[in-house]
Amino acid sequence: MRFTEPLGPISADRLVDHPIASKRLFEKQNDVQMSAVSGSGIIIGRKGSGKTAFLDYLRTTCPHTVVYLDAPNVFPTILKSIRGVFGVNSPNVEIVAHLWEMLVWCTVFGALLNEPGDARLVAIRRFAIDIGFSENNEPADIIRRVVLSLAKRSEQAGYGIETQLDLLELVDGSGKLYTTALETAKRIVTPLGRPIGQARVLVLMDTMERYRLEQDAANDALGGLIRYLGVLAENEWLLDVRFCLPAELYETFRRASSNVTKDFSTQAVLHWTSGELWRIAAHRLALYLELYDEHSLERLLALNVAQDRASSIALFRKLLPPELATEPKLGQDAIGQHLEQSMTYIARHTQLLPRDFLHILNRILYRALDPASGSLGEITQRMVLDGVKEAVPTISDGIRSAFEYRYPHLWDVCAAAIPELHRRFGEGELHTVFNQHVKGVLKRLAEAGREADMSFHEFKRMLVETGAIGKQIDETDRFWECQFEYSVPGEMVVSSRDMLCVHPLFNARFSSLVNGTAEKLVYPYGVDPDFE
Repeated sequence: MRFTEPLGPISADRLVDHPIASKRLFEKQNDVQMSAVSGSGIIIGRKGSGKTAFLDYLRTTCPHTVVYLDAPNVFPTILKSIRGVFGVNSPNVEIVAHLWEMLVWCTVFGALLNEPGDARLVAIRRFAIDIGFSENNEPADIIRRVVLSLAKRSEQAGYGIETQLDLLELVDGSGKLYTTALETAKRIVTPLGRPIGQARVLVLMDTMERYRLEQDAANDALGGLIRYLGVLAENEWLLDVRFCLPAELYETFRRASSNVTKDFSTQAVLHWTSGELWRIAAHRLALYLELYDEHSLERLLALNVAQDRASSIALFRKLLPPELATEPKLGQDAIGQHLEQSMTYIARHTQLLPRDFLHILNRILYRALDPASGSLGEITQRMVLDGVKEAVPTISDGIRSAFEYRYPHLWDVCAAAIPELHRRFGEGELHTVFNQHVKGVLKRLAEAGREADMSFHEFKRMLVETGAIGKQIDETDRFWECQFEYSVPGEMVVSSRDMLCVHPLFNARFSSLVNGTAEKLVYPYGVDPDFE
């Protein structure tokens, strides 16, 4: 923790090599991630929702064997192998699922070889030597070697894999070495007296957010992976397999599934409320004060912030200015400025993701720190406003990055459309903006060689899916309350009669004379810190 980041790093990637720090920073009392600790093979969450932090927590607290598969290294190997191993025709999803099962078990073989002392390991070592890996190889390298062996033997045999029997025969020439190694590994990870249903090996696969997944080979690989996670791994109680799936690619994964109900039966979705995020922030603030400001820490502990969410919220209500004058009011009888609670203002400029929340609070809190001692001073209205303003470009760029491969022209389109939209608008205004401002951008992109064909329906769906716009669900004298897709499970249905709103984050990033002021503020559903 540094003065510029008093709540610590916003990305768990920076903590991979620091397991003690990762474990301390993880707030394990939150209901969102803890609901996914048991019984969930597929963990779904947006970029910045805490998927990597969750895996790191499991990895550092698991008392048993852990295998960590880095998806960006593993998945390209599988994609390259699909056609070579299975031939020109798309393989049956069950066969690809069994391939994934074999590859996962081979990485478990490698992990077990790192636990010497068991004479039974000789059977696993024979198979490993035949394939060309040892305990010194990383899981991704083991997968690569197994796939290369399958492809080579498939070419030598003159046929591809069409059945599970073909898979077994080609993996080592007969399947006997693999079968014997598998049976041995299962006996090793099933000690006498261990209750059935308690896995001894934890297999973690991190998310893959940076790959185009629409190609046929990718669909085959994805379909097999999802079937393995949803069915085979669920029935294989010896292994506890967790795979993080980016919500930005959720629909791509669903399309790759041949049986959505069956394949996604064990999914858990990381959906955050404002209250849970304030609890994470309070936990991290306590760690910072423990290091740099013991006097403030004593006052913090007196509020019992570590005990429950309500106390965490009470802490920030005490620390932050109660109200902010955020912007001039607009309207015939409008006088003065919009006033709102600091906590609401901060939460409105996020999509309720831990990474965004921590980034804004880091920008605010460091302004209130004594540069010499690091102690926490008074947080003013200006510090909150400037902190949010500084954080908006980084947070919005994170959304662009998360959807880069699904919507490569998102920012070009947003830059053309959102400055022309009022904060609240109907479908007619959206259609007019599409015709008058977006079509020209798409044409220029196409002329520049950047494929950019998009209908109005696809344009609207993109804005809804990315959280740039939402639909109004309520109205008060100060706010338009809106639902955004990131806060609902699955796809949010929007009719042609719904009133729509620009998200405050996108409104701030693409502010203009049209949307810079309004008679009311947009209030995303779920930003109230007391919301359950």
